[in-house]
Parts: sequence; structure tokens; C-alpha cells
Amino acid sequence: MKLTSDDDNNNNNNEFLMTALSMEAAAAAEFQEEKKEEEDRISDLPDSILSSIISLLPLKEALKSSLVSKRWRSLWRHLTRLGIDDSACMPAACSREERIRQLSGVIQSQRNSFIACCEIYFTRDESLGITNEKKSWIEFLKDEKKLEKLVVQLEIHSLPPEALLSLWPVGFFNGSNLREVEILRDGIPDANPFAGCENLRKLKFNSVRISHRVLAEVVKSCVNLEDLKLVRCLGLARVGIQHEKIKCVGIEGLRLKRLRLVSESLRVLSVSSFSIQSHDLRCPNLVVLNAHKCNSADFIDRFIGLLGSDHFSQGYCWKIKTLRSNFNLANWYDLLSLRFIFRAWACLQRLYIVNKGYEGEPYHTLPYPQSFWEGESTEIMVHHLKVVQIESFTCGEKEMQFVTHLVKNAEVLEELIIRFDHPRVAGIASAKRELLSLPRGSENVKIKFEV
Repeated sequence: MKLTSDDDNNNNNNEFLMTALSMEAAAAAEFQEEKKEEEDRISDLPDSILSSIISLLPLKEALKSSLVSKRWRSLWRHLTRLGIDDSACMPAACSREERIRQLSGVIQSQRNSFIACCEIYFTRDESLGITNEKKSWIEFLKDEKKLEKLVVQLEIHSLPPEALLSLWPVGFFNGSNLREVEILRDGIPDANPFAGCENLRKLKFNSVRISHRVLAEVVKSCVNLEDLKLVRCLGLARVGIQHEKIKCVGIEGLRLKRLRLVSESLRVLSVSSFSIQSHDLRCPNLVVLNAHKCNSADFIDRFIGLLGSDHFSQGYCWKIKTLRSNFNLANWYDLLSLRFIFRAWACLQRLYIVNKGYEGEPYHTLPYPQSFWEGESTEIMVHHLKVVQIESFTCGEKEMQFVTHLVKNAEVLEELIIRFDHPRVAGIASAKRELLSLPRGSENVKIKFEV
């Protein structure tokens, strides 16, 4: 028996088809609306934010953004950061002079009253005219765009000395708003370019050829300097810094005959891949010492005063609250230095250890008594130490004894972080069980294991 007629079936099919089409149309409309909303989310952003985003791109890509839409056509004129490398940001078919001319137009077209950072490259094959044109860009940005940070990268070591002497005019790095200067791969034959740099706060020399006398004059000229970093500088056998306002000094990749730091304002000293033969540190308010990839003998003998340093008696390290360094916890010499620190550094609160020796240093295999840490519940370890982090933990016997001693005796310890280089380190499971089952000197300590 037929429940419905053929006409009814056709009507039902038509209704179903119309419903399906309506649903499909609604879905398509919803998709278009969502797509429109997504597009609107970007287009509704203020020009200042869009320009800041574009500023993070290389200059060549920032210029290409003008092709995205009419809305983006002029955003490149409002950049807050400029990375100027004429060999990379203009077509290779253009002559060098044409590229420089076009870049001059781009720089002159900037409508912002403020440029936060400019990175500019000088290459050894450019003419003196091109070099002078680039220097004029820097002057323009300093004077007209309130430039705050300048990064200068040079590859001009092949220039004759007389050209190098005249490269940077007197007071070139002085600017009313210029706060930070970084120079890479250059030679600094005198301190004249830094004359009168009263506004400079941060200065970094990376792979720069400079003498200790010129460095001292540069630092003296920058009377408000707060942060100085020296990275793999050439020609530096000695470093002598005396400054009333400097707060942070970083030294990396240097082998010095002598280091002299005199500053009551210095708070942070960071050294890495570094060695010295003698030192004179008069920094009574130093609170953070970072010593990465340093020969332990240098670090122990020259910094912490284990062997009776004259300047240790002045207590320059007694205020240190944070220490980061590489200690080999299987090395008797390094363990001896740690024990000395726990006895002498009265304010130490945070200890970060990389459990690796410095490449090439001797491995001390003196007898290691089982009772080495007994009786070492010093005032510092018990009542001051709050955070300990150990990287490259291997679950060795001496490492376990040191960590066990910490867990049992550090009464205000809040966090103990143990990091393994990879998850297949032998003994991880048993080490975790042993450490987590220990009686704890601090009720609030959190023991974390990370890979």
C-alpha cells in the first residue's frame, strides 16, 4: 500500500533539496563571515602595531609588505627598527651606487619621529663614498629619528690605518637619545668617537680590536654607562675598568694577564670561556656572579679566594646572592671550592651548577673521604640557601652525596632542580627514589627532575 503519492515524494525531495541547499548556503555564508571576521581582526589593528610587526622583518621583506593590500601600502614608511644591508635588501642586478641611492630614499621616507633600533653593515669592498653615505644615515637617524640603539657590523679590516682612524669622527656615537651601541668586527684605534657620550647606557664590543688603554678611555668618556660587554675582543691582554655608575660587566672569550675592576655600583659580573693570571676586584656591592665555561682553577684561585686572595679579605664577594658556574661534582678540587663557598659567602641564596669541568683542565683524583660533607651544616647552607639547580646530573656517588647533604640540611631551601642531559642516564629511577625518600631539612622544598 502506497503511503504517499509520487507527487508527494517529489515535493518531499524538493523540500529536502531546498533545505540542503539552504543549509549549504548558510554554511558558506557563515564561512565567509568567519573569514571576513578573521581578515577584519588584522585590518582593525592600528597602523602602529602593524608597523611594529613589519619592523621585525628584514628590510627587503618589510618593503614587500606594501604589495599585500592598499591598507599596507605605506606601512613601511613607519618602521621602528631598520636592518640596513645593501647587499641583501636590494636586487643584485642593481649597481652598488644604485642600491645606496634607493636605500637613502627608504631612510629619508621614514615618517616616524622615533626609531628604536638600527642595524647597519659596512663591507670591505665598498668605496669611501658609500661608507660616508652610510654614516650620514646614522647621523640622520640620531638627529631626526631619536635613535635609541645602534648596531654597527663591519668587515673593513683590509682598510689602511689612516682610513680606519678617520672612519668615525669625534663624538660620532653621541646622541641625545642614543642609549645602546654594539660594534662587531671593527678596530677602535682611539676613544674619540665616544667623546661626550653622556647618554650612552649600554656598550658591547664583539670581535673588536682594541687596546686596554683605549678601552679605559672609552669607558671613562661614557660617564653614565651601566652595562659593558666584551666578547672575543682582539688585542686585549689586560682590562682595567674604574667607573662610578656601571652595574653590569660581561667578559667572554678572553685570556687576560690582568683584570682590574673598581666600582661600588657594580652588581653583576659575568665571565665565560675566560681565564686570568691576576686580578684586582674592588666591587663591594657585587651580588651576582656568573662564571660559565671557566677553568675551575682560575675561578677558585682568582675569584672566591680559596688560596688566600688579598682582596677576599676585603669581603668583595661576601654580598653575592647568586652564583652560576660549572663545577664537576666528581672532582675533589671543585667540591673543596663548594665547601669553602658554603663557609664564607654569607649571603648566598641561589646556586646554579653546570656539572661539567672546563675542557682541558686537570681531573683531580685525590682521596675522597666518605665523611666529606659531614659537619658542613653551615649557617649559609642551613639558613640562607633557597634555590639550587644542577645541570648534567649523572647520578654519580659524589653527586648523590652532595645532593643528599643539601636535602637533609638546608632548612630554608625552596627548590632543588636536577636536570639530566638525556633520559637514558643510568640510575635515574633509583636516584629519584632515594632523594624523594630522604628526610628533608625544609618542609617546603620542592624537588624537581627534568630531562
